[in-house]
Amino acid sequence: GIPIGLALAIGATPRAALWIGHSEAINTVVLGFWPTGLGFTDPAGVIGLLALPVVLLAGIALRSRDAHRETVRLARTDVLTGLPNRDWLIQLGDAQRTKGTNLAVLVADVDRFKAIVEILGFQAADRVMLQVSHRLGSIPGVTLGKSQESHFCILWPDPLRLEGLRTDLERAFSQPIQVLDHWLDVSLSIGVAADTGHSVASLMRNAEVALDAAKKSKLNWLKYDAQLETSRPENLSMLSDLSVAIADNQFQLYLQPKVYIKDGTVHSAEALIRWCHPVKGMIAPSNFIPFAEQTGKIRAITLWVLQEAGKKQVAGLDER
Repeated sequence: GIPIGLALAIGATPRAALWIGHSEAINTVVLGFWPTGLGFTDPAGVIGLLALPVVLLAGIALRSRDAHRETVRLARTDVLTGLPNRDWLIQLGDAQRTKGTNLAVLVADVDRFKAIVEILGFQAADRVMLQVSHRLGSIPGVTLGKSQESHFCILWPDPLRLEGLRTDLERAFSQPIQVLDHWLDVSLSIGVAADTGHSVASLMRNAEVALDAAKKSKLNWLKYDAQLETSRPENLSMLSDLSVAIADNQFQLYLQPKVYIKDGTVHSAEALIRWCHPVKGMIAPSNFIPFAEQTGKIRAITLWVLQEAGKKQVAGLDER
């Protein structure tokens, strides 16, 4: 019997190619020169049979090439939007930089994306992503990619014109997006990195750091600054120390009275927090409050302050 691979190849080959040996044109040309002593009455048919393996191999090669191209495309792009993924966008950015182009990198996250998924479902969320990608891609000059589930990444070739890009982004999302039977006001939180001395990969990483800080601070636009870093060894140590400080009650609360100048009476008090670290001693709020805000620890600290202030107020009433 015919091998399975050959049978599949024959099935994938155009029928016209398989019947090439029966072409009247080939018979007419070849019959006049074919040596009759060989005993073949249909030389064109023989030529067709000899050409058949070549045609089959060519068909297989073309299909292999197309399959390889599709594999490469899928490895480089986002399945939903077809946009370049993180790795390919870095390559595109590096190619631009080799030509002397200074780049700014922006990472934009669709706000409340999880709520869209939970309330409207994945199909609606996919449509939101497609419309967001269309609006971002319509801004002149941007090279757009998609790096995570709800993250888009933008390469911008003019770091000195970031405010102009910011205006274009705000204009692009000034109107709601229609999804199924719903109109959604879609907004973006954006982290920006514009230090031209870094590689595209470093800029993208810094933009993600800025985006994370922007979302924690409920900002829609934040440029990267080294002070935003929370992954340095000393910051990791402070993050651990803060958790221990909350659990071990290392904070101290002081009430600073507010006095009326006219009659000298106290009408209220301002709560001031201090951190009495067992090793580092007294730490001022300016040295740990901003870090607590960036890392999300500020909520636990705020709760502790409210509880302590309530205790002091109750104690004051008892004394009366």
